[in-house]
Amino acid sequence: TAGFYVSGGGKDKNGGYRAEHTQKFYHSSVSKNTILLQLTPDTYEDYGLQRPLPEAKNFEQILSDRKYKRATITARYDNLKDGKGLVFLAGDISNAYDESSFVHRSMLALFTGDEKKPLYFFVYDQVDSLAKGIFLLNTLSEPIIKENTITVSSGEERGSLKNIVLLPQSPQIKKIGGKGHQWEIAGKNYSGGSEKAVNEKSESGWGRVEISSSGAKNGRQTLFNAMEVFSGEKGFPAEEIRLLQTEDFDIALSEEFALGFYKGKKKNDGKSEDDGKSEKTAISLPEKEVKKAMRLVLCNLPAGKWTVNGKTYEVSHESKILIAD
Repeated sequence: TAGFYVSGGGKDKNGGYRAEHTQKFYHSSVSKNTILLQLTPDTYEDYGLQRPLPEAKNFEQILSDRKYKRATITARYDNLKDGKGLVFLAGDISNAYDESSFVHRSMLALFTGDEKKPLYFFVYDQVDSLAKGIFLLNTLSEPIIKENTITVSSGEERGSLKNIVLLPQSPQIKKIGGKGHQWEIAGKNYSGGSEKAVNEKSESGWGRVEISSSGAKNGRQTLFNAMEVFSGEKGFPAEEIRLLQTEDFDIALSEEFALGFYKGKKKNDGKSEDDGKSEKTAISLPEKEVKKAMRLVLCNLPAGKWTVNGKTYEVSHESKILIAD
């Protein structure tokens, strides 16, 4: 979370819960690494299109009223042991947004057990909306952007995060941050009440990167980002990760792994894409690209038996993940 909660203040709008910074930025979705939808960036109200909610009267209303159900978990899996393994979580977050029929986020963490490159993290977002879908990356230091790659240094720990934008293929990457712009929304920096509390150790954030498509927003928008955490003063040589697309999958491909996300169909009749069974249960992946020795993981598959390049696997309804031997 970017921003900073200022303690105290009471009725003073320059401090505490009522502070402009707390109300307008810190409690806003733009301060979290979630998806933004944007029709126009001109006003605070139109920035993000997260659906506002009235304060609930009681806990029962939160549980029973559909408008308070912002997300539904569609898949989860965990085989993490001794610092190595996979963690997968996916959810339908459509009900959190206006101007959208479908918003779905999938996250896959691959823990290597290697101190020099401990983590790969993949985020796969699908958006059906006339609004532009935006992937957010809040940072503590100023990021370095080169083509479709964003690198962020952690500073004292001499570790770094490298974010590779796989989709869209011609992304629009925008930096918003630095002094006077750390907490900016629609051209205004919501800093009121925060200055006294912010210092080098506060971790209130340098700013953020917004990643979106630079073209027309027709039909489905897919935002696919691959992240690597690595150590070393100059940075451990990061894994080269590239995009491989097939009819059914968007795949993050490297010499070590092929991690694919099932594209699925558009949502209709109020049902999630993965409800029910798929008509297709056999998958052919290009063997020249996906080597037999490579680790193959496919996510968001409907439950059932799937045959991949001639070998059959069982996919559970809870995990919706296929891990090849």
